[in-house]
Order: sequence, then C-alpha cells, then structure tokens
Amino acid sequence: MARMLKAPDATIVHKIALKIVNLETKRLVRISSHQTGEPYFGRAANHRFDDPEQTYGTCYMGLTLGTAVAESILHDLEPVDGGYALTPDKVCNTFAHSFSGGPIRLADLTGAALSRLGAHAEISGTPVYDVTMLWSRAIFEHPDTVDGFQYMSRLYTNRKAVVLFDRGTSQTLTKGTSVPLYKHKTYGSVRRALHIRLT
Repeated sequence: MARMLKAPDATIVHKIALKIVNLETKRLVRISSHQTGEPYFGRAANHRFDDPEQTYGTCYMGLTLGTAVAESILHDLEPVDGGYALTPDKVCNTFAHSFSGGPIRLADLTGAALSRLGAHAEISGTPVYDVTMLWSRAIFEHPDTVDGFQYMSRLYTNRKAVVLFDRGTSQTLTKGTSVPLYKHKTYGSVRRALHIRLT
C-alpha cells in the first residue's frame, strides 16, 4: 500500500540540512486579481502552505507564467473537453506581476531533497491541507532560515511553483511590472498550451 503523506516530525526535519536554491527574484511571476499591493502575504490559513497558526504570511508564485496561472486561477477548475474555460472578465481583471531585488533563498521540496525529509509528491497534490500546512511551518522554523520553498505544481506537474514566507522578504522583494494577464508577452503560448478559451 502506498505511504500516505504524514505530518512532519520537526525534531527530525530540523536536523536535516535543507537543499538550498538561490533564486533570482526576476524569475518570479505572481497572478493576482489586484494590480497593486503586491507581493501580498496572506494569513488566512486556507491555502496549501499557509501557516496553520496564522503567525506568518505566505505568497504563492510560479517560475513561469503558465505555472502561476495553473496555481491560481485554474487551481479549482476542472478541465472540460481538454481545456479550461474562463470568462473575459476574469482574464481582463487578472494581473501578472513581476519583481526585482536581491536573490532569495529557497528550500528545494522536490525530488530526492523532498524524499529525504520524509515527504513525497502528495505534498503538492493532496486536497487536504492540514498536513501540508504543518510542512510549511516545519520549513519556516527550520534552522536554515529560508525565505520560502519551491515545490512541483499540482496542475503543471513538470514545473516548479514557489511559496514565500513573510519574514523580511516583503522588504527586499520589489514589485516590477504589472500587466493584465491577456497583455503578458507569454500569455498566448500559455493559453494554447493549457487550451484556455473564453466563455
């Protein structure tokens, strides 16, 4: 029987050195319904890697526009006839944000690095967030003091997404450009790849 994802044992996880990735902030893409106020760090404790104790905020991003779209506006949609249906209002009133600033330090929660910590691919796929939130807190409290971590996208399973912790990152991460989603330079290729159609 396949091993279910378990809550982390922080005393064990914190003894294992994290695999650290130094990421240039210009690679980050965030999708939001707001043109201003980004990066936004939520504390609602209702998303996959939110803090269950609501003491630190989290901000979700992709390393490509396609991943950011998949992890945000397509997250709760079911594909129909091999594609995704969005309303014109949704596309026009959703913004793609880029950022600048110094590099950020991310824990790599993919591949062997994730397995060594005692987790597996279910961390990105389970619809039950109680356990994944505990993994977020375990990484937040890890002695390596990372800015966040990268993980495999649930819908774009061969691409990486990022969650950032609000532990000073919000002061070093500067918002760059913000454009309506449909005006982003790579939206056309994303729309074709994901078969997004307007309804």
